Amino acid sequence: MASVAERRACAPAGTAGCGERAMSQVLISIVDDEKSVREATKSLVRSLGYQASTFASADDFLKSEQVHDTSCLISDVQMPTWAGLTCKTALSPEVIASPLFS
Repeated sequence: MASVAERRACAPAGTAGCGERAMSQVLISIVDDEKSVREATKSLVRSLGYQASTFASADDFLKSEQVHDTSCLISDVQMPTWAGLTCKTALSPEVIASPLFS
């Protein structure tokens, strides 16, 4: 598992010291209740050279092993049971200290 410092060291594309190989090791998790949105976002993320994992709900994401390896979280703001911003507040900095895009 990558440390918080290691995940932050290679966050966005184009960051100094963030080579192609390092980008391919960055995991971006996508949480959305609509399958078509999850798959389209996953395709976009992968086309940019990143790894991507998708989850149908925040609960699925929080129960996954990927929660500790996620460098960036992209989440739907309006889901039936749990909105994206609520998901971020539920995550302690020790679990995930990554950017959230909702």
